[in-house]
Amino acid sequence: MVSNANSFFDFDGTLVDSETFHADNWSAYLATYGVTLTAADFIEYYAGVTWPKIAKHFIDSYQLSVDVVTITTDMEALTEAKIRQYGIPALPGVDALLKDFLEKFQWLL
Repeated sequence: MVSNANSFFDFDGTLVDSETFHADNWSAYLATYGVTLTAADFIEYYAGVTWPKIAKHFIDSYQLSVDVVTITTDMEALTEAKIRQYGIPALPGVDALLKDFLEKFQWLL
């Protein structure tokens, strides 16, 4: 019998569609500064890049009158609000996978 078992998932991009979620958020946020960024462009050029680096790129490229800390703080707040309101969509098949996992490994809980 297992007395203390834990399961951890790296769900960012493996169980949920986080790239599209973040792309949509960045696109909406940058639009408030008059910057057009499609979700497809975000995914192609900025997926996996840290938020401070993304913020600095857009500040420098578009001469935005805002600092990196403000952008990252705003993006954190926007992200939290969107997660609380809508969640992040699971990738296809994830619900069934987790249900199957729970059935097979319920003894771990």
